[in-house]
Amino acid sequence: MEDRLKNMETLVASLIQIIGSLRKEQSILEARYSKLQSSYDALLYEISSHQPSIDSPLNPHHSEQTPLCDI
Repeated sequence: MEDRLKNMETLVASLIQIIGSLRKEQSILEARYSKLQSSYDALLYEISSHQPSIDSPLNPHHSEQTPLCDI
């Protein structure tokens, strides 16, 4: 009986350590996710603020039409 109690105490202590480790890991992952989300949002903002205008040669839909001759 005493051995069972000791084993249960060891088991409970191990579970508490595992839960603590998982919470710490969750906190680290949440911080990483937040940082990645912020970087992604900043990248989207930068891309959207640097969109070339319709007439820009950097615009993939721009078709440069040069007159063949001036009349």
